[in-house]
Amino acid sequence: MARTPDSAELEDLKRELRALLQNPPAGKGYPPPELTRLLAKFGDQLHEAAPILIEALGVQDHETRAWALSGLTHALDLLRRSPDLEDRSSQVFALARPALSKILASPDEPAWLRLLAVHAYLAPIIYKNGAPVDPPVPLSAERTEDLLAALRTRDKLVGGIRYLTVGRLAEHFGQYPEDAATFMSALQPLLSDSNSHERLLAAYAFASWPGEKPPAVKDVLLAELKARTTVHSYIAAQGLGKLGAQAADAVPELLAYAEATKGWTAGYAESALEAACRLQPELRAQYPAIDAKLKQEEGAFNHPTETQIYQPVDVANTLADPERGPALRETFIASIKNSQEPERSKASLVSLLEEALAQAPESRRAGVQIAIDAVRQIDTSIKAKEAERPVAMASLALDARVMLVDSDNPNRDKLESTLNELQMQYLQKAGDANVTPERFRVLSETIRGIDPAFQSAWRKQVLQNYPWLDRILPQEKE
Repeated sequence: MARTPDSAELEDLKRELRALLQNPPAGKGYPPPELTRLLAKFGDQLHEAAPILIEALGVQDHETRAWALSGLTHALDLLRRSPDLEDRSSQVFALARPALSKILASPDEPAWLRLLAVHAYLAPIIYKNGAPVDPPVPLSAERTEDLLAALRTRDKLVGGIRYLTVGRLAEHFGQYPEDAATFMSALQPLLSDSNSHERLLAAYAFASWPGEKPPAVKDVLLAELKARTTVHSYIAAQGLGKLGAQAADAVPELLAYAEATKGWTAGYAESALEAACRLQPELRAQYPAIDAKLKQEEGAFNHPTETQIYQPVDVANTLADPERGPALRETFIASIKNSQEPERSKASLVSLLEEALAQAPESRRAGVQIAIDAVRQIDTSIKAKEAERPVAMASLALDARVMLVDSDNPNRDKLESTLNELQMQYLQKAGDANVTPERFRVLSETIRGIDPAFQSAWRKQVLQNYPWLDRILPQEKE
C-alpha cells in the first residue's frame, strides 16, 4: 500500500488485470497468486481495480467469477486493514454491494461463490494470544440488511452457506454481542415455521449466538435429532452441544443418535458424540478421538480461521512450540485429507508454510520445515484423479430424481419413470457414461419435453453441483 503508481502505470495495470480475467485457468487457491501479485502493484490506488473486478462478476463463466470475487474480497480486506484507506474500503464495498448482495442471497449461485460473498461481509477474525489481531467493526445497517436477506432465503440450505453465515456471525457477536439482537429478533418467527429446514436454521443460530435462548430452541433441536427429517440433522446435535446446561438432559438422545447414524457419512455420529462430551465431560474418557479434538480446541487455536489467512510469523511461532506445534501440524494435515480439493489445499498450505519458513528466525525454522515435509508427504493423487474424472451422465439424471423427492410436481410420475430409465441406460452403456454437450442437450430436451419449469430448475441445480460445466454446456434457448 506504500507505493503510488503514476497514471501511465495505473492504466497499464488496469489493462493487465482485464487480460488476466479473460477466461482464466482453474485456480489452485483463491485468490490465485497471479491475481494477488497484480493487485499488490496497484498500491494505494487499489480501489481503481474494483470496477474491473466487479465488471468481471457479470461474466457467465464460473472461473472468471471466482477469480473476480476472490480478488474483490482480498482488496476489501487490504483496504480495511490500511488505516489511511478505510474510507476507500467503504467506497469499494458500496460500489460492489449490488453484485455482492445478489450473490449472497441467491440460491441459484454456486456455493463457492456464495462463500466468497460471505467473506466480503464477514471476514474471518485472526487471533493472536486469544485476542483479535485486526478487530472487526460493528455491522453497518447495509451489511445487516444483506446478511438478514441471505439468512431468510429459503434455499433448503444447499451447500450449508446459511449455516456458515450463522457461524461467522457467532464469531462477530463474540466481539460485538450487541449486534446479535437484530438478527435474533428477525429469526425468532422461524422457530415455529412450518418448514423443518427453517426451524433447524433458527434454532442452531440461537444456540450459537449470545443472549437468552427461548425454550423452543431446545425443543426444535431435539425434535430434529429424533426425526432426522433433513440431511442437516447433525446440525441439531451440534446445536444442543452449544446450549450447555440447558441441554444437559439431552445426552441420552445424543448417544442414541450417534448409534443410529454410525454407519452414515462421516460427521453425523461424531457431531452427536462431540456434543454429548461437551455437555457431560466425564464421557470424554470413553471417546479418545473426541477428547483429542476438544483438547485441541481448548488450546492455542481455539479460534479457528481459514488456513489461507493464518499469519506466517504466527504459524512459525506456533509450530516451534513443543505443545502447540504438533496440534497445528495435525490440523493442517486433516484439512487436506478432508478437503474436497486436496491437491489445491495442499498447494495452498505448502505456499503458506514456505512463506512462514522465509520469515521465521533460525531458531523457529525446524518446526516449520517438519510441517512442510509432513504436508508434502500426503498422497493426494487418488483424490486428485477422482476430482479430474468427467461428470457422469447418470449423476445428472440422479440429481433430477433427487429434486423430485417430496415434490408435488404434477408430472412427477412421468419424470421419475423417464429419469430412472435414462439413468439405467447411462449406467449400462460405458460409452455414454460421461457428460458431453450433445449428451447433455439430449437429456435436457427430454426433461423439457415433460416439464419445462422443472428442466430449468434442474439445469440450475446441475450448475450448482458442477459449476465447471458452464464452459461446455450448451446455452439455453429462450
